[in-house]
Amino acid sequence: MGGTEDDLIEQLRIPLNREKKDLGRFSVQLKNIAATFETNSAGRRSNSRQVPGTSFADRVTQLLKEDNVADMLLPDEATNVLWSVGRLDFRFHVPAHREICLRMLVRLCSSSGSGSGKCTSRQVTTALGGLVRAGMRWYHLDDEQKHNVIRLIGSVCSLLNDREISNLMHSLNKMQISWSLLPKSIQDGLLDSFLVNVKMLSDQQGAMTIYSMGQLGVDITTVTPAVRDNIYIVVHQVLDDVLRLSKAQLRAREGRFAVQQMSNAIYGLAKQGANYYQIPHNLQEKIAQALLHGMSFMNEQEVSNTIYSHGVMGVRWVDLSSELHDCLRYAFCYSSFFACLSCLCLSLIDPLLSACIL
Repeated sequence: MGGTEDDLIEQLRIPLNREKKDLGRFSVQLKNIAATFETNSAGRRSNSRQVPGTSFADRVTQLLKEDNVADMLLPDEATNVLWSVGRLDFRFHVPAHREICLRMLVRLCSSSGSGSGKCTSRQVTTALGGLVRAGMRWYHLDDEQKHNVIRLIGSVCSLLNDREISNLMHSLNKMQISWSLLPKSIQDGLLDSFLVNVKMLSDQQGAMTIYSMGQLGVDITTVTPAVRDNIYIVVHQVLDDVLRLSKAQLRAREGRFAVQQMSNAIYGLAKQGANYYQIPHNLQEKIAQALLHGMSFMNEQEVSNTIYSHGVMGVRWVDLSSELHDCLRYAFCYSSFFACLSCLCLSLIDPLLSACIL
């Protein structure tokens, strides 16, 4: 949607200025603005008559406060607005932004009980994704707010589709909540949704899910055999995506994403407590093949994470092939000094790599 900030604010006021506010239209208009929102280097659109130092997010916040609009939103309307806040430069550390976001979250949580007004899985995952993008973290919430978020997640955790399970795991990770803080019923519900959707997960969704599970603290040694085996299957799928691409394709944008996903999947597997010598032999081989094919296209952070992951999984240097030795040495030597310092303590590092560092 084009126009200056003043134009956009006036467009948003139209459905709010009616005798009976059209909150559905307001929320859709805001979502459309958020989807195409562009700011200049100062963080706001040009040619605006706004008060200096007032951002577009501040002006939307004021609209939501007027006549208690935020407290009247239906679940679908609150979802649209919460999705929008992360794309409209809302910042959770700004008191006014945080207060209005939490009011809308309360509104959404109040609809998470039983009945026809119950929130859908799409609404919950979309709203939490918007809040996390705006910077909401678990430590920002008081006990009552934490309880409401847990209840909201619990109402849909076993009903998620492939996109939703991936996005929700990602949001929980970004929110910096620990897996151990989630009730067992929610842990089981999320893992059940993961199992149901394994075959539908795209490579990006699969990598993000495995990575987030590792960051959250899912322990692969304590989950059910079905969950463990399907974690392996998803990692296989992500690695296959790298192997199907030619070297030329790996240099392109598509390859950049595939290599990043490979690094994330291996890292997530390691963070879940996987032991290299207890994962299936064919997965060990697939990891080696994918690294030989694609590791030279990784950036420094991905190289560091991949080497670190092998050390965490207990890989012994002597057990890797000579080809993989050369691949890891090459990647290591072309990465920054500081990116690989963490690898010094790992059993993976051989004398040559140690010499490169020292």
